Amino acid sequence: MRYKHVERSAELAVDDIDTLQYLTKKQLLELKNIAREADSLLVSSIIRNACIQINASIEESISNARKLLK
Repeated sequence: MRYKHVERSAELAVDDIDTLQYLTKKQLLELKNIAREADSLLVSSIIRNACIQINASIEESISNARKLLK
């Protein structure tokens, strides 16, 4: 019974990642369009900061997950 809970949890995690990938792709395309239309260093700075934060968050999640696997 316990194994089924682990298996289900892994499936949910993969589904969550798929959902995040889908939503993020749409949002990144929106950011790209805004970046193309913008004529502002402030907008570019906001977009760069968002990219840095997103990358850091994903790296932290990967690191935390790897620590739990050890």
